[in-house]
Amino acid sequence: MLNPDPINQPSHRRPARNSSFLIAIIIVAVIFVALQYTRYAIFSSDKTSMLWGILMGLFIGGFLFGWLKKPWS
Repeated sequence: MLNPDPINQPSHRRPARNSSFLIAIIIVAVIFVALQYTRYAIFSSDKTSMLWGILMGLFIGGFLFGWLKKPWS
């Protein structure tokens, strides 16, 4: 049945439940990227851009899919 009242529309969005796990993965990725610039690098130097890509993909994807929220809103 259609809802004729546009103000009282039901929300079909899922609540964000993956945010704590995603934040933990982002923190691990930040540690890996930070270690790449020290003498304790885990991966070879040609993998640094791949690690940056993974980190940025997790961060941007988290906002796109709604798993991360903007702290100012």
